Amino acid sequence: VDTPAGLLCDGGEERLLVIRAAATLALGWPLSGLALASGPAAVGDLYLADVGLLPEAFAQAGMAVPPPGVWPFGGESVYPLVIASE
Repeated sequence: VDTPAGLLCDGGEERLLVIRAAATLALGWPLSGLALASGPAAVGDLYLADVGLLPEAFAQAGMAVPPPGVWPFGGESVYPLVIASE
């Protein structure tokens, strides 16, 4: 949940050991490290849990509000996200 173990969530650098996740559930807002350095290789499928952030918060950050999706492990208000790789 939120970031794979061993991945630094601000820059995406790896500690000595990183657990490569099959899926990561970001809570409310994806951490920057999920999209930087080793982050994209470590997170697996990335999902965003809606914890009540207003659409205006996404707009101010230059992000589109994620479309509704299906979290493969059940639950509502979870959206799939795509990390663009460089």
